[in-house]
Amino acid sequence: MPQLRGVGAAAGQRGENQEGGHSPVLREGPREGSRAPSPGGIEETAYRELTAPDAWLPYRDTEPTRRALRARGLRIGIVSDFAWDLRIHLARAGLEDLIDACVISCEAGREKPDPQLFLKACADLGARSGLDVVTGGW
Repeated sequence: MPQLRGVGAAAGQRGENQEGGHSPVLREGPREGSRAPSPGGIEETAYRELTAPDAWLPYRDTEPTRRALRARGLRIGIVSDFAWDLRIHLARAGLEDLIDACVISCEAGREKPDPQLFLKACADLGARSGLDVVTGGW
């Protein structure tokens, strides 16, 4: 999954990535009905914005690429270091049915590059050692 860019001065803007798609960033302005954060609650507000279902966008070629891989009989898994359940973003983007396994570090109690995360994803996919590929991005 792409990382948020420009959190700070450029927050709220969407920038073009090298492939011509949009890099995911916080949506413009505060959410409807939200209030300005209190000085002590800025972290809570930022976390709420980051974890909102519409806070992340996939690259333009994500869905067609995943569908093409699926059509070739390949199974797809995600190993993520997100600090929350990224499945909400997959569902919002309509990609949840194109992911066969999802291992999230905050649920597993481990962080990348711990091999146990990747081994769990491979086990969840029914992968056989030596026949599988790990790549990055979403």
